[in-house]
Amino acid sequence: MYKLFFSMILLAVFSAGTIAQTGSIKVGSTTRTFIVYTPSGLPEQPPLVIAMHGLGGSGSQHRSSSGFDKIADREKFVVVYPDGVFKMNGSNGWDISSNSDVDFISALIDTLKLKHTIDPNRVYATGFSMGGMMSYKLACSLADKIAAIGPSSGYPLGNMITSCKPSRPVPICHAHGTLDSIVPYTTLESWIAKFVKSNGCTGDPVITNPTAKYKKQYWGPCEKGSEIILYHFDGMKHGYVDKSKYDFSASDTFWAFFKRHPLNEGTAAVKVSASTLQKTIPLSASCSNGVISLHSEMDIQNVSVSDVCGRILYAEHYTGLFTRNVSIPIDRNSNGVYFVKVTGASGSSVAKILVQ
Repeated sequence: MYKLFFSMILLAVFSAGTIAQTGSIKVGSTTRTFIVYTPSGLPEQPPLVIAMHGLGGSGSQHRSSSGFDKIADREKFVVVYPDGVFKMNGSNGWDISSNSDVDFISALIDTLKLKHTIDPNRVYATGFSMGGMMSYKLACSLADKIAAIGPSSGYPLGNMITSCKPSRPVPICHAHGTLDSIVPYTTLESWIAKFVKSNGCTGDPVITNPTAKYKKQYWGPCEKGSEIILYHFDGMKHGYVDKSKYDFSASDTFWAFFKRHPLNEGTAAVKVSASTLQKTIPLSASCSNGVISLHSEMDIQNVSVSDVCGRILYAEHYTGLFTRNVSIPIDRNSNGVYFVKVTGASGSSVAKILVQ
């Protein structure tokens, strides 16, 4: 059982109805704290992003460094920054060896559902370092509530991989540096391989290089529309990926991934039709061997692919990309008409292509 205690300390007011508040719930005999940020203009049932700090950090610190408030303002979702209390070497972190923090996050979700009418099908977990480890723990133990995860520079160390048995295919978008000495990149592959198998992904990953600074591996679509994406950054040490060094925002990328993966199905609906095709940005698109290739002579910041039913099959956020070819993998057996939408600083365009 747990009880809710909102301290109602006002942390920030950026516009009418946009607030961040501290709150607490009692889980068992322990009082757990968090910061919840609620933008103005939220829909009736907004999504929820649970953003978890690394070892020695705090919800407040991760709020400042991750930039999720700004994304929540733009995309209209609630974001919560919980505080870990598990002690490791004298620092606060997350308990990935038992279910104490799983119980906390589960209770936190239930609490925020009641207070903010959260959409139960759109609850997502992300975290840096040990917060990333906790994201995997939730995928293993709370897949009935967590729709998708976005770990950065973190996965569970030790033998937890043998006991991880997710109840459903869990979409994963992971970012990691190849020179990470704190949470080594070299053993990340075993966790990715586990979820590739449990998600029912088949075949080799599609490997692309969005920029010279990082590589992308993509598995999917897998069972129930799930996907696995691994971004690895050559030469990067332990850290949270930001735009300043790698032309890549982990937080923006995770949200773009999350919003096409609700819990109740593998895709999210949008409305796109041939009659509303836009041509602000010059765009060419083609498909060969299951890979849609795009080319534009102008800045592309966001790319999405949807089918004729309006379901988003692929979405990606880019930063500072000019004159690029962007390869988008799709199921080779999924013949039909697709709509490719790109947006950038100069406008947007939608191209219709036939896959056969």
